[in-house]
Amino acid sequence: VRNISSDADGRYLLTASEDKTARLWDARTGNALRVFRPPIGPGNEGCLYACALSPDGSTAAAGGFTGASWNKADSTTVTVGNWTGYSRQLKYSIYLFSTATGDLLLNIPDADAEILDLAYSPDGVYLAAALSDNKGVRIFKADNGMQMRNLIGYGGTVRKIGFSKSGQLASVADDGYLRLYDKSFRIVGTQPLESKPADVAFSPDESTIVVSYAEKNRISLFYTADLEHPKTLTLPMSSGKSAVYVAYASDGSLFTGEYDERKSCIATWKNNWRSKEISAGAGRIAGIRVLPDGSVAFATTYPEVGRVLPDNRIRIDREGKEYGPYLLTADMTDRPRYQREFFQLSDDGSKLGLMSVGFNSMLFFSIPDRELTTGPSSLPKAVDANREHKLRIGGWKGGRTLSLNSKDLQVLDKDEIGQCADVAKDGKYILAGTNRHVICLDNRGEVVWKQKQTDECTAVKIAGNGQSAVAALADGTYVWLDMKEGARILTLFVHPDRKRWILWTPAGYYDCSAGAEDLIGWNMNQGSDKAAAFFPVARFRNTFYRPDLIDRPLDMQYARLETGNRPKTETPAQYMPTDAPQKMNLAEALPPEVSIVTPQPESSVKTNRITLRYHIRNTENLPAESVKILIDGRPVQLLPSVPAGANEVSVEVPERDCEISVIAKNKIAASTPASVRLKWTGTSVENIMKPKLYVLAVGISKYNNKDFALQYAAKDAGDFAGALAKQKGLLYGDVSVKLLTDNTGNRANIMGGLEWIQRETTSRDVAMIFFAGHGVNDNTGNFFYMPAEADPERLWSTCINSAEIKQIVSSVAGKVVMFMDACHSGNVMGKSRRSAFDINGLVNELSSVENGAVVFTSSTGRQYSLEDPAWNNGAFTKALVEGLEGKADLFNRRSITVKTLDVYIAQRVKELTGGLQAPTTIVPESIPDFPIAVSK
Repeated sequence: VRNISSDADGRYLLTASEDKTARLWDARTGNALRVFRPPIGPGNEGCLYACALSPDGSTAAAGGFTGASWNKADSTTVTVGNWTGYSRQLKYSIYLFSTATGDLLLNIPDADAEILDLAYSPDGVYLAAALSDNKGVRIFKADNGMQMRNLIGYGGTVRKIGFSKSGQLASVADDGYLRLYDKSFRIVGTQPLESKPADVAFSPDESTIVVSYAEKNRISLFYTADLEHPKTLTLPMSSGKSAVYVAYASDGSLFTGEYDERKSCIATWKNNWRSKEISAGAGRIAGIRVLPDGSVAFATTYPEVGRVLPDNRIRIDREGKEYGPYLLTADMTDRPRYQREFFQLSDDGSKLGLMSVGFNSMLFFSIPDRELTTGPSSLPKAVDANREHKLRIGGWKGGRTLSLNSKDLQVLDKDEIGQCADVAKDGKYILAGTNRHVICLDNRGEVVWKQKQTDECTAVKIAGNGQSAVAALADGTYVWLDMKEGARILTLFVHPDRKRWILWTPAGYYDCSAGAEDLIGWNMNQGSDKAAAFFPVARFRNTFYRPDLIDRPLDMQYARLETGNRPKTETPAQYMPTDAPQKMNLAEALPPEVSIVTPQPESSVKTNRITLRYHIRNTENLPAESVKILIDGRPVQLLPSVPAGANEVSVEVPERDCEISVIAKNKIAASTPASVRLKWTGTSVENIMKPKLYVLAVGISKYNNKDFALQYAAKDAGDFAGALAKQKGLLYGDVSVKLLTDNTGNRANIMGGLEWIQRETTSRDVAMIFFAGHGVNDNTGNFFYMPAEADPERLWSTCINSAEIKQIVSSVAGKVVMFMDACHSGNVMGKSRRSAFDINGLVNELSSVENGAVVFTSSTGRQYSLEDPAWNNGAFTKALVEGLEGKADLFNRRSITVKTLDVYIAQRVKELTGGLQAPTTIVPESIPDFPIAVSK
């Protein structure tokens, strides 16, 4: 994060980030409200360094390295001796977004340099922009972007600008001066500064301007009673600290955002003395704002967003609800440079040692097993020398020149820095990773290929077979490269939780763990005057979720290696099998886009019925066929044939805080949901009616085909149903159970049970569905649950397919919780083994926002699920039943929630199986934690 801003009332916070997004937050709760996406391009194009919220909070301004790739600008003539050339000047854009809809309202393409700071005048009429180099400050009309003034005369980059309450403007620049302008933007005076400035702010009574320094542990106060000759006072900081950002509260209190080598903090000043220090995150402070309630909001580069209460007093909002401090930390990749010493790769390139996670212990990812595991260090590591072939690479560890056997190689670009290296086992090739490229050299030091990467390379390793290599990048991705041309074969991203992962091909076909589909997606520009759109890969699941295609690229390499007939002119396209689908033209197959106009995020609601106004944008020739309205993740209305443009609908809301979402769907895909949180401030009538629980429990141990026989699946279903039947009169007013086992578990009865769940469950009720038995995938990854009469040769006609399950689940009015323990028989270490089929696709589909089910699975991905006579159950069901009967009441509150049940099952199954089985629970973002049972 590079900057933070707030509106005049302190309702919202706005942050700008180098990830090319600006984000709107609720200042009171820290809830994320909206993401603003400018048009972006390669390299730095789209990186945001500055942001500002209009005083009324209706408009978000953002800028940085923005628009230079396409904005039109004049060219200048450059003459050097007898040579004359032309240099294109760059023009940068300031983007203004609607905070209500996220739409790009205005593109101001008139900045002569990168935008480093933005500020609205107190009346919201003007928008000021601080520019880099010596381009000064631009003043624009906020409503139409017309340039009103060009404040010039600067000898360096303008770092910060700030308005006073009456409309005066102050700026600080690298030329070492503080400049003060009146309300008409006429220069009033300049004052020299002690060092390179960092920030500037006015006191509420405008008698003082405070300036902080980037490299000095002090701040300067300029008293402006005499505007041309202000008195100054320098205040020293604590040793080792720098006050990077400054802000005044309405009562005149001064706050500084500080950092040292250990931490960041917010410091308060009383009577020009530094009186108190409050911890403020792990990253370097990137900006602070004092809100009207006296709290201080801040952002750090880590990135983090937070708020502290200097007086330690909990605040009360307008509805009488308490709120306090918070710290929001982003999920950051953990690939420090020292990990290059541990990076490992199997000889066939299919197993990767990602990083050290303890003494002689590594985190591994296996492509064939699709599994993250930890274990002893066991695979070949990268080396910078090969003694057998007398090769040694030098200069790779932070050097600006690489060398081979002490001979310098002219292979790095200007400002390119070596980061890592590896020498092939057979001595034929050398691989070097830099802050820009992965470079392949032959054993004479000649460049074989040089491929630009999306981020700096932190580790590289050539597979022992010499056919592929893997590069670890600082953005957290791991890239498999063809050693012949350097073309990308596969890319892996592992979430910092070390549980979720996603693996994809250059064409976009992917496989992933449960809950990982939102980790990547397509960012699509829609012109320089429209906000960019972002589509998670889940929006195109039906086309791009192809686990069967992921193994092919490496498999084809092995086949060519074995037959020795690898084509000399091989291209990346030849790594995709001939039966793969043709690459989709995404521009012609996009889902609709939907935005909620009213109510605004965090709006107060006093009545049970509201008018929801929303806007639909269709892609060309693909109209929205339906719109689904959801409350807390569950459907409440389905609207067919909704036209593009503005629409409205009356929606009944519950007497509690809730989240309302809108999803539009065309014939190809569903939109990313538009959601707003609502705060209930009306009178609540206590509802003494308890919800009803509907349970469908299916377990097949005895199949018509005796080869499929299982031991405990039927018993598992019965035990699950029995545990929930005991909840009658406790959490639930009534519990209705439909149990289908063995010969009653045929396709017709199971489909009838799903239809019963759909028909009977109201919006107040809870539905739980349990499947134990066999599950299989067809050759394209579709999941099928196998009823008693299942025939693997006729899956579609004799089994329950994932589309049928999804269709039922997505239309149930109440909360839906699914428990999946589908399995295959076998024997591992004396235990019956449940299947290695892949359930991740079904889990991700059911738990997506548009379907909204909480899903518990017995194992992860292709893991086996275990059962044992000692447990008299499968491990998963043993833990599940124990949890429901009280052991998941982790806090002794008589309440067993989704989260506490998840924690208990995960730990208990690990104990039962010795770590061989890892259950997974996925909860849609739109569904808050809720109780599913109570202990007696």
